[in-house]
Amino acid sequence: MPPSTREGWIDWRNSAAKEIIMDDLHCGILPADAAELPASEAWDLCYRHMVEFVSVDYEQFRDRLRDHRLQARKDIARAKIESDSLAHDRLLFPRQAVNNRGEPVFDTSDAKLLLRADVKEGKHNEMTPAELQSDRVEYHPFNARKFKHRIYQEVRRVKFINWLEQKRGGAEL
Repeated sequence: MPPSTREGWIDWRNSAAKEIIMDDLHCGILPADAAELPASEAWDLCYRHMVEFVSVDYEQFRDRLRDHRLQARKDIARAKIESDSLAHDRLLFPRQAVNNRGEPVFDTSDAKLLLRADVKEGKHNEMTPAELQSDRVEYHPFNARKFKHRIYQEVRRVKFINWLEQKRGGAEL
């Protein structure tokens, strides 16, 4: 869609106003049904006084809101269908507690959250992997060699999350 040639209308595709409306529609702040909150009321109550909407013409807001509501209704309907399909599939094929080799699945066990807590406390730096595994009963069902790699995996996860937070914050790496 090319930028509008109408006088007073902004380039909607790259505007902050579009992002705000889409976020509000997807979060449920702004109803996807125009009958619940017409465009004129939404404009007067919420958007007219926002900095991002100062240069937006009301007619452009009204037209784009209509389009975005249609898109949001389609997204909501698709999300509902996908959620129902997943629930149906989980009823037919529930998550298994053991894998095909008869070993317990680490992701669904309490040991996963306990290991996160232990790594956060720094226990993995004070003990060997074997000592850490013998420290809690919940860790015993897992193979020692594989559990060691679970510890390393959790340390990598913590480092990655830290890196993401630094990157989002604008800090230099």
